[in-house]
Formats: sequence, structure tokens, C-alpha cells
Amino acid sequence: MKRKLRVISFKNLCLSFFVCVLSITSFSQEEIKSNEKRVLDLIQYGRNQLELGNKIAAFDALVSAQNYSLILDDEVLFYKASLELANFYILKNRMTDAREIFEMVHPSEKFSPEDNCRYFHRKAFFYNQLGTLDSARYCSLRALNIARTNNLKGVFGTIYNELGNIYERNRIYDTSMYYYNLALGEFDTNSMDYANAYYNIGRTFHEMHLWDSSIFYLQKVMLKTEETDWSSIKSPTYNYLAENYIKLNDSTQVYKYKWFYTNEELKVMHQVHGKDLEKLEAEYGATRKKVEIQEQKILLEQEKSEKQTLSNLIVLLIGAILLFFVFLFVIRNKNKRLNKLLSENEFLVGEANHRIKNNLQIIVSLVSREIYKKEDDEIDALRNIASKIDSIATLHQQMYINEEKSEIDLTHYLNTLTENLVPLCDMKKIGLEVEIEEEILFGVSKSIYIGLLFNELIVNSMKHAFQASDESGVIKVIIGKLNNGKIAFEFSDNGKGIQAGQKPKLIDMMCRQLKCKYE
Repeated sequence: MKRKLRVISFKNLCLSFFVCVLSITSFSQEEIKSNEKRVLDLIQYGRNQLELGNKIAAFDALVSAQNYSLILDDEVLFYKASLELANFYILKNRMTDAREIFEMVHPSEKFSPEDNCRYFHRKAFFYNQLGTLDSARYCSLRALNIARTNNLKGVFGTIYNELGNIYERNRIYDTSMYYYNLALGEFDTNSMDYANAYYNIGRTFHEMHLWDSSIFYLQKVMLKTEETDWSSIKSPTYNYLAENYIKLNDSTQVYKYKWFYTNEELKVMHQVHGKDLEKLEAEYGATRKKVEIQEQKILLEQEKSEKQTLSNLIVLLIGAILLFFVFLFVIRNKNKRLNKLLSENEFLVGEANHRIKNNLQIIVSLVSREIYKKEDDEIDALRNIASKIDSIATLHQQMYINEEKSEIDLTHYLNTLTENLVPLCDMKKIGLEVEIEEEILFGVSKSIYIGLLFNELIVNSMKHAFQASDESGVIKVIIGKLNNGKIAFEFSDNGKGIQAGQKPKLIDMMCRQLKCKYE
């Protein structure tokens, strides 16, 4: 059996060092029980932290449990810890790491039915995520058979839910519904799993084009989650409700649930970026590699020390202590840098919250204006709203990839908006020519209004400047830098023009927000 030893933090380093010293002598019965309890506590703590979304703490605890059980040479504990670590990797979409663990450990009669059942269920989850549905169904049925044979309480609901999802992805909807309904009977009616099972049924009805039935079950999900912070369920629920009402041509309900969906999706994005494990793991990468190599050396030295005299043992311990202090010094310096990064991250999250709040207010205003417009085509109205929201979303993307958060590259921002608007122009057979000077850096607070102004001018021209029979319509935009740090924004089209003295309200409002002069 191939086993890989992983070490991630200062806590694991201390643990491994002291275990190396302890393992030189034989453990008493009490010490063995104490060590087993410690590994089980680490596994449970890791599972709890993963459910709470504390991924760094969960990963740290599960790797420590795996390392400790390997040094104790306890196959049962190593099996338990490895399964939980594989589950962690699947949730983080690290499929190569998960595959390594499933190739390293296998079910056996020496392991408990509960652990073997969890092995097949987690492997089914692994195959389901990869889209290998036949293997996923096989593993789920193996898990279900073990659970039924041994009357394992508390696992049926999760297995039924997984089987329902597998059959749904195979488009075998009757069987999928059967398992989802079985799952409902296993979950506590106030649990997230219960709400998720209702959501799965509503989604399946949507895929079957039974819009009213889908709405009925999705509204049950709303009632179950109304007083919770379960944004990961609320967000897709609102999205599917909006899609159902689109099919039923109920635009009022579409706007309502699209707004709810946007709000919950922003919460989900905030949770993801607020707990970004990948960034912190990258900071640990170099140190973790050095520690893994050194840990292997310590284990080799331990095997040799058991055959040496007492004097050689003392020399080995002195060397280990020196190494310990070297790594202690290195890790302390690393922690100082990490603390600085965490402080900067907290500041950036606060700034993001402030900007998101302001931009949501802008979105509400834009949607409210569209609601009171008399549009002949509801699809055009939706496209108008979508293009405005896309202007704001593109700005956030520019802020995310730009190291300097106080200003963005206006050239790149407007070129991205142009790419999004070109298909709309092509649908109406209108040419769009945009010339923007290179490397125009502009403040974030005003860039959003420039983006909205850019979007609104082009959309207005597409809607009002040309007749349906026109085939030579052209819209031109020229933007350049002035010497005083300002920009010149020139917009024109070869359409019918506007009446003398007419002032488009939204364009006028954007210009007043920018405090700019226009004619």
C-alpha cells in the first residue's frame, strides 16, 4: 500500500516531531488509546470545520490526522482520515489528489461497515463530479447495499440524493424522482439537506418542461430557507424560478426572481472570496514542500536510531532539536507575512462590500426605470437590463484582475463592453466602430458611470436612430486623453438624430454624476 505523508502547518510540524521521539519507545495501552482518541478528534474537527466553510482549518486537521495515524501504523485510523481528505479534495475540485487517495486505500473486512459504506459513497460522488455516471451509479448502489445489510441509520438520505442526481444527469427522470422522494423521508424537515432535496425535485421538473410543478416545489424551498443564510441553495432556486416564469411569459415574476437571484449570488461570491483557500495554500506551498522533505529525512533517521547505541540516539535528538528551531524561525517569519496579507485582505473585502452596495443601488435604479418604460418587446427590455448589469459586472472583473484597486484601464474595460454589444448590433444589422486611445487609466468611482453612459448611448441608437429598413446604419465612438488628465468622449450615428432641445434623461443623469460638460 502506497502512503503519502503530508504536513501543512506549524501545529503538524510540532506533532510530527514529538511523535518521532515518542515512537522510539513502545506505547503503553493507555497511550495507545489516547493517541487513537486524538486522531478521531482531529477527523471530527476537520469535518465540522469543512461544514462551517473554514477550509484551511479543515485541511490542516485532516492532514494531521492522516500523518499521525501513519506514524502510529494504525490502518483503520489511516483509512478514516484518508476518506475525509478525499472528500475535501473533491469539494475543492482537486480531482487528481482525490484519485490518488482512492488508489491508495480500499475497502476491507478489517474496516467497519460504516467506513466501507462512506468509501463507496464518496467514490460515487467523485465519479459523479467527473461525469462518469455508470461508475458513480455502481458505487452508490454498493454503498446502499452495505447500509441496508448493516441497517446503518443516518446515511440513506445522502445515498438516495446522490442516486437521484446520477439518474437525473442520465435523463432517467422517473427513477431520479423516486430517489429524491426517498431522500425527503430520511432528512430532518428543518435541515439544509431536506431543502436541497426539494430543490432537486423542482430542478428535475424544470428539465422535464413541467414549469408549474417546478414552481410548486421551488416555492417550498423558499419557505424552508426564508429565515436562513443558505445562499448556496437560495441562489439557484431563484434562478430556476425566473427561468420557469420566462417560459410562462410572466415578466413581472421574472424581474422579481432575477433580482433575488442576483442578491444571493453576490452573497455566494462574497463567501467564496472571503474564504479563498487557494490563495493561502499558495503562500504555504514553498514551506510545505521543504517540511515534507525534511520530515521524510527525520523518519529515516528514526529507523536507523533504533539500531544504534544510546550515544548515537542523543546525537540524533540534538540534531532534531536544532532542525526544530530552524523551522520554527522560518515558520514564524512566514506567519508574519501571512498576517500582513490577511490584514490587507480584510481591508479589500470591506472596500468590495462598500462598492457592491453602491452598485446594487445603481442596478435597482436602472431596473426601476426599465419597468416603467413601454417596451414593445420584452426580450429587448431584458437585453437592455442585462447589458447595463454586464457593464457593472465587467467593471468588477477589471478591478479583480488589476493590482491597483483605485483606478482601472478604461481602454480594456470599454473594449470588453464593445465585444458584448457587437452581437446586439449584428442582430439589427448596424455597424459599430469604436476607437479608444491606449492605456487610459481612470478612477473606479467614475468608470462605472462612463461604462453605463457608453452602453446607454449605443443601446439608444440601436433602438431609436434607425428604421427597420435601414441597412447602412453605423454607430461611431471615439475616446481620447486630454492634456489636463481628462478625456474626450465623442459619440455619433448616421440615423435620424434627436429633436432640437431633447435631452435623454438617463444620459443626462450619468453626465451629471460624472460632473462633465456635454453637447
